[in-house]
Amino acid sequence: MKKLPTTKGVVIVNNNLIQGMIFNLRSKKTLSGEFRNLIKKITYLLILEAMKNIPLEKAVVKTPNGVVKDKKVSGEMPFIVSVLRAAEAMVPSVLELIPDAPVCHIGIFRDEKTLEPQQYLQLKSIKNIKERECIIVDPMLATGGTASFTISLLKKKGVKKIKLLSIFAVEVGIQKVKKDHPEVQIYCAVVDPKLLRNGYIFPGCGDAGDRAFGTIK
Repeated sequence: MKKLPTTKGVVIVNNNLIQGMIFNLRSKKTLSGEFRNLIKKITYLLILEAMKNIPLEKAVVKTPNGVVKDKKVSGEMPFIVSVLRAAEAMVPSVLELIPDAPVCHIGIFRDEKTLEPQQYLQLKSIKNIKERECIIVDPMLATGGTASFTISLLKKKGVKKIKLLSIFAVEVGIQKVKKDHPEVQIYCAVVDPKLLRNGYIFPGCGDAGDRAFGTIK
């Protein structure tokens, strides 16, 4: 799988298969069911890359053919933060690979005039949150305001290791997150060329939440 870092701590998970799916995500002809399915598939590939260095420890396992020394996942499971509501289409893919991962939700909308994030649903905590790695999922990294706001809230709760998974990103959003939180790892499928005045990524895919769940803005 081809990885093209645009800056330190940013990985674009990109191959011809993903590009074909991105084309269909962009298309106005793609209906909500297929749109969600495409998000699920791309997220699966993103989480595989993001979790490839998950900590392991030595362990003994009893197989049908005998007992052997091997390795297993070490420590607490990572937890997911889903930025409502478009990110809900990404969560199932993460849970397929990390089924015991706790899932937290945060509700944030972007003020259409100021483009600043406004919180409407509080982030609930989980057990041992300070010891766990966090995976924030949000299909669109546009202005970077929502992502930076969410990361700041997690840091206040003591979370030390955070990764951000987005499908579409734009350079201004990436730079916002890296400026505010340089240690955060960002994984995305594509970096689009610009941000429109209304805060939408161009060409992007429109409003990912509306398109994923069949609602009208």
